[in-house]
Amino acid sequence: MSSFTEELRKPLYAAMTDAEAAAELNALDKTSIHSRFGSYRTLATLLTESEYNVLVSVLDANAAGSRLVADMVRMLTLPGDDRGNGGGIDLGANAVRAWIDALRPAIASALGGENAATAADVLCNKLKSYAESPTSTAELLGATWTITESDVHNWRMETSNG
Repeated sequence: MSSFTEELRKPLYAAMTDAEAAAELNALDKTSIHSRFGSYRTLATLLTESEYNVLVSVLDANAAGSRLVADMVRMLTLPGDDRGNGGGIDLGANAVRAWIDALRPAIASALGGENAATAADVLCNKLKSYAESPTSTAELLGATWTITESDVHNWRMETSNG
């Protein structure tokens, strides 16, 4: 049984027509995280100048007390490409994404003010979004084509015969 047949067994699709189910499967309503490296140059293009300045000051302050942060900062200074050739850090790696999230309180503190936590969230999300792209359920299930009404019909027939 295909992963699509399994997907179509979910209650979400029960009352949908084949066309509606195909549209749902093709909708770009999910996020795919992939390996994508960035350097300080990348960060500068993702952030406003004030966000960039806050981030660099937080990184500098944290590098003094953490070898891990110090090594990350060193890699950020190298002019790598988005595949990591020459340097940078992988903004799609789980450990790096967790590290970014762990810096949120320090970023909020450095930003200060009434909306500092929200501004820190925005800054961190900008960094993480560099390694994200919109995707569909169909792509997550392995489709390399646009799912059609006929595809859904055939998978549903497989389900009813299985």
